[in-house]
Parts: sequence; structure tokens; C-alpha cells
Amino acid sequence: MRAVILIGLAMLSSLARADGDPELARRHFETGKTLYARARYADAIREFEAARAVLKSPPFDYNIGVCYELLGRADEAADAFERFAEADPAGPQSGATWKRVAQLRSRRVTAQVIDSKRPRLRLAGISLLGVGAGGLLAAVAPGVLSLDARDRYRDGCAVGLCDAGLYEHGRALSVATDVLLASAAVITVTGVALLGVSLRRPPSLALSATPEVLR
Repeated sequence: MRAVILIGLAMLSSLARADGDPELARRHFETGKTLYARARYADAIREFEAARAVLKSPPFDYNIGVCYELLGRADEAADAFERFAEADPAGPQSGATWKRVAQLRSRRVTAQVIDSKRPRLRLAGISLLGVGAGGLLAAVAPGVLSLDARDRYRDGCAVGLCDAGLYEHGRALSVATDVLLASAAVITVTGVALLGVSLRRPPSLALSATPEVLR
């Protein structure tokens, strides 16, 4: 769920007496809001920054932070939210905004840790896939021999010559085959999981929490 643009026309109107050009800021804001609604977040940022350049208003920083967040650019989003919170430390949104900044910083660190381990995870995944494939191939030989022993045992029993030794031999081969197959399957699944983690894109840093609106 998309976050909502956090500045309204009422706030722009209330800033009409501030230094700057409120009308130009309003136009940039409206353009940015339209671009935001179309998910063109990078373009929206440019408009909000243009509005902020002509009319200093902390909520513009919040809007900029929301857009950076949706683009997955954690540091820039956190910087914008920090500017917003620092402009009004006692404001009603200050606590929630600082919490949001902390979450963004934390997710960035987590993403960096995962990225640093990605090559090793990829190598481990490929290695385990190779071992798993080798285990599957290794299970073929005892499996074939087990089936052959079973068929020979049944043939012997059909003429009244059941060979207990042959039966036990075939049973041992069957158990070995099952063990090899199970081990190879576990190793292969683990390899696929590690490879998947190494190739997975970091999750979006956007926080899809309840939309907030500043009046």
C-alpha cells in the first residue's frame, strides 16, 4: 500500500506569508503529487525538491523521504526524514519519524551484511548442488544392484531355491540407496536455498505502514 503524500494545500496556504514563492512552490507540489500518484517517484522527488528550494517547509522533506523510501534508497530517505524531524522536534510526528529513520538505517545495515556474504553463499550453494548431484548419481549403482538382487532372489524362490544371503545383500543395497537419495535430496535443497538467497534482490525499504497525513 502506497504511503500518502504528507502535505496538503491547506499547509501551503498557511505558508503564504513565509519567505519565498508560495505559488511556485504550490505548482511544484501539485506536479510532484501527480507524479507520485503515477509511481514516478524519482520525478516526484525533483518537483518536491524544487518546491523546497523556493519555500522552506519541512513536510516537503517528508514527501521526499517517502519517495526515496519507495525507490529503496534507504540513506537518502533517512536523511530526508531526519531533516523533517529535526525541524520540529516536539511535533506530533517526530517520534514516529525517528522510528522510521532507525528502521531504514537498520535495514540498510542488514542489506550490506547480506551483500557482503552473497558471494560466499553463492559459492556454498553451487558446491552443495554439486555434492547433491554426485550423491544422486552415486545412488544409481546400489539401486540397480538392489533391484537385480531382488529379481534374482524372486527367481530362485520361484523354483524353491530362496537364497537368504542374496536377500540380505539386496536389502543392504536398498537401504544404502535410500540413505544416499535422502542425503542427496537434503544437500540439494540446501544448495538451492543458499543459491536463492545469494541471488535474491534486497527487499524494498519502503515501509507499508498505515498512511499518515499531516494537515
